[in-house]
Amino acid sequence: MKHAIHLIAVIILLFNSVNVSSQDAFFLFDGAFSGETHEDQVLSRGLRMAFLVDVVQALEKDFPCARVSYLGDISLCLTEMQLWGTPAFGNQDVGPKIKKMLNRLNNADYWVTYCIYPVSETMAIAELKCSDIKGKKLVQFSINMSIASIFEKDFIEPVKKFVKELSKYEICPYTGPINVEVKSVRTDTKTEKYPIYCNGMDGMYKLDRTFNKTSSASWNLNKTDKFQTSGTVIYNLREETKTEEQNDCYTCPSGRQGPRWYKENTLKTAKVEGLSNESVADDRQIEDARAEIIFLDNGTYTLQVKAASRKGDFKLKAEKHAEGTCSNDNPPPENITKKADIGLDEKFGPYVGTSLDKVLYHKETIIREDPVTREKTTISFEFNLKKE
Repeated sequence: MKHAIHLIAVIILLFNSVNVSSQDAFFLFDGAFSGETHEDQVLSRGLRMAFLVDVVQALEKDFPCARVSYLGDISLCLTEMQLWGTPAFGNQDVGPKIKKMLNRLNNADYWVTYCIYPVSETMAIAELKCSDIKGKKLVQFSINMSIASIFEKDFIEPVKKFVKELSKYEICPYTGPINVEVKSVRTDTKTEKYPIYCNGMDGMYKLDRTFNKTSSASWNLNKTDKFQTSGTVIYNLREETKTEEQNDCYTCPSGRQGPRWYKENTLKTAKVEGLSNESVADDRQIEDARAEIIFLDNGTYTLQVKAASRKGDFKLKAEKHAEGTCSNDNPPPENITKKADIGLDEKFGPYVGTSLDKVLYHKETIIREDPVTREKTTISFEFNLKKE
């Protein structure tokens, strides 16, 4: 019989659950029983244990990173471990293990409460809720199941439904490189020329203005677990505006009109390197980058990538010069240096794939154009995320 399991097997699960890595997903199950009669309650307890046995195997099959503990047996487990610290069992130093286990229980990634109780001689109802460490409800359902199904080879129905619902989330973390390159180009040219008249003479008005902007940001990121991403970024900006104006009927502040020639050059440059590290995790500062995978019901997923750079130098150089009929006070060139940073916030997808896939890979180039400024942005990205 596939559910012939002794309680000691659950205790072993608890012992093993303390030896987990940062990549593991820790599940804490809290099972209840219910029934109007003593016989129903006994059966409900058996169904509760049958669910636990099946769910351990099912999670191990589809989510190898899952580690399972059962809340109902914690006191028994602790008593057993305390015996190991007695002379009869060699005075083993179990204190650190107990502390580590309790810490894991208090910080479980997922808390699952469930109850299976009979409603007839052949049928039972299974109720389940699963929330993550932040209290977000991931799974909740109530379904009917055949009591006889616990003797079948396949997993019982509530276990299959639970695993299917979990597959919508990134339970076992995907890790790997995420490279995003963002390039922007904008060129504007404005030219005006028309005749004008003043002081009894024909004149001309001319304007030539050019604007050129290029920027590039190379984000080389590495998703290290479900919640953390590291990496670097290199950003460069060059933006130049040139203006030349000839006005044969320029009006001075005094009201006098006459010819004037004006030139203005503005150059903006910026260079930024590296990610900022203002976020905190596990009492230490980490780089400000996140990569979140969202699995959708239709068998596709999206990848949301967010990152922020350190502050780099932003330089502005402006030169202005005027000649003509007015008393022109030409200022010296202006040089300003400020601090600036950049950010990345892109959602890629949806692409075909589920959380049961071992690898999520995609490479693409996206071209966008601002309808107002006509600035053209090219986003090239590639990610190769793998699950252990």
